[in-house]
Amino acid sequence: MPDLADIITDPTSITPEWLNGTFERRGLKGAQVSGIRQRTRVNGLFSVRVFYDVLYAPSATEATPRKIFLKLSLPDSEPSQRMIRQEVEFYRSYGDIPALPLVRYFAAAYSAESGAAHLLLEDLSETHSNPMPPLPPAQPQAEAMIDALASFHAYWWEHKGLGSEVGEKWTEATIEKSMQDLGEHFEKFMDLIGDLISDDRTRLYERVLAAWPKVARRLVDSPNLTLIHGDAHAWNCLLPRDAERDTAYLIDLCTCRIRPGPNDLAYMMALMWFPDVRAMWEKPLLERYYQMLLSLGVKGYSRDDFKWDYRFGVLCHLFTPVLQASGGFVPATTWWYSFERILAAFSDLDCGELLV
Repeated sequence: MPDLADIITDPTSITPEWLNGTFERRGLKGAQVSGIRQRTRVNGLFSVRVFYDVLYAPSATEATPRKIFLKLSLPDSEPSQRMIRQEVEFYRSYGDIPALPLVRYFAAAYSAESGAAHLLLEDLSETHSNPMPPLPPAQPQAEAMIDALASFHAYWWEHKGLGSEVGEKWTEATIEKSMQDLGEHFEKFMDLIGDLISDDRTRLYERVLAAWPKVARRLVDSPNLTLIHGDAHAWNCLLPRDAERDTAYLIDLCTCRIRPGPNDLAYMMALMWFPDVRAMWEKPLLERYYQMLLSLGVKGYSRDDFKWDYRFGVLCHLFTPVLQASGGFVPATTWWYSFERILAAFSDLDCGELLV
């Protein structure tokens, strides 16, 4: 990784000279940046995000980006520094692979000494957007997101680099540790919400915890594993305004992990959508994803296994609102609604059958 002197820490320090050099190192020769105008700055929970307009000399080529996006780690936040470091490493290793639905990046750097990091991407706000929270995406946008996830998963499907180049494989020891961690987080969750959870729901979580060592075997030395996004909601995907013209792109690649691909779909739909929206779109979107996997060369993945994996993803995400609440970073306005939605999906899809 570069020295600290090479890390952007002040959004106002980007100059035309620096940007010209950055573009040239990424293969954009003769960009001829003449000016940079900061458009918007957002101080987020885990990063600073800054959007710029870029001005060029008249002779600049069409390949040069007119808008760029800078993401910086927070100086006093270890979670922020860890997450952006993971993103930086992912882009530097895999950001140029055409098969992956990733936004074009121009710079990615991290200092192990200070934790400072920056990531410079193309800003696609003119052609892409996100729904207003907490609304779901429009159906064509949801289909575009499904396509992006399928492309990402298909590339990494049983990839030889899983567990060695990227991600960590699960072992029996991983299951044991996850069992302990989930139990501790659920205790914190129960302390937090008190009698706001019914006895039936408490018993359900206790059943899932008791069965976890058995069902989690799916993650150990099993076929049909891939690299997933890990936080696959509609605001971590740039959704095309015109889905017939443009594709979707995955962003915030700091939570990638080895899992069955449908885990991301369960996050996208079962955790994030209320039952009426899910009832309309869940089945056709699952079918779209499955058919796209097959078209992209995934073999030996039966429809029954796919359906089981989706339900397993729903079961796993029973604990997502629990972890969010007990961790203290995510507001109740997020995790409380997720809690209700994932429990509804667990019931609708008879996921309790997986516990037997």
